Amino acid sequence: MEIGIGKLSDKEIARILRYNIGHDGRLLVGFMPFQLVSDEDLTAIISFLRSQPPVKNIIMPTEYTLLGKVLTAFGILKPEGPTETPPKSVNRDTTSEYGKYLVNNVANCKGCHTDRSMKTGKFTGADLAGVGVFIENKLQEGYVYVTPNLTSDSETGIITTWDEKSFINRFRAGRIHKTSPMPWGSFSRLAENDLKAIYRYLKTVPAVKNLVPKAMYLPGKKAPEAH
Repeated sequence: MEIGIGKLSDKEIARILRYNIGHDGRLLVGFMPFQLVSDEDLTAIISFLRSQPPVKNIIMPTEYTLLGKVLTAFGILKPEGPTETPPKSVNRDTTSEYGKYLVNNVANCKGCHTDRSMKTGKFTGADLAGVGVFIENKLQEGYVYVTPNLTSDSETGIITTWDEKSFINRFRAGRIHKTSPMPWGSFSRLAENDLKAIYRYLKTVPAVKNLVPKAMYLPGKKAPEAH
C-alpha cells in the first residue's frame, strides 16, 4: 500500500517532485516533470497539498511489467533530476519567457503534445508538434485521442489562426468534448496573465509541419500515422 503525503516530510515530497525518487529510495515513473519548477512554487505546491482534507483511499503500489523491470535493472529507466539549477522564484508577467516556464515546467504541455516512446517515455517528436496518443479513457473506453500540433505551422498548427483573445476564450470555455483527456477544468481557471504568457510563448515555438489526425476515433480504429 502506498504511503500518503501525511506521513512524508516536506523534503521527501520535494525529492519525489525533483528527482522521481520515493521515500524508500525506489524509482518513480517520471510522468510529472516538475524538476525545474521554482523553489518558491515547489514550496507552494507542498503547502497546498498539506492544506487538503485527508481522504481515506487505499492505493496499491505500482507494479512494473517484465519489460519495465528489465529497463529499470539495466538503467534505461532511471531517476531524472533537474538538467539545470531550478530558479529560486519566477516573475509572473505576460512575457513569452514566463510562458515558457509555465508550458515546460508547470502545465506540462510538452508531456501531452509531443510524440514519445511508450516503452521508455523519451520524447521522439518535435516539441509541441502533437501526436501524443491517449488510448485509455475512463469515460468512454476504447476511444483514441491524439493531441494536436501547437506550433505555428500555417497549415497544420491548430492555433495558427487564433489571436490572443480567441486563445483565452477557448480556455475559459472549459471542456467541450466530455471525454477529452485535457484537464480543462484546471486550465480554465488560470489567471489571464498566465494564459497570455502561454499564448505568447507558443507563438515563438518553431513551426513544425505535422498533420495530426482528428483527435477522436471510434472504438477499434487505429489512429492513422501523422504526416
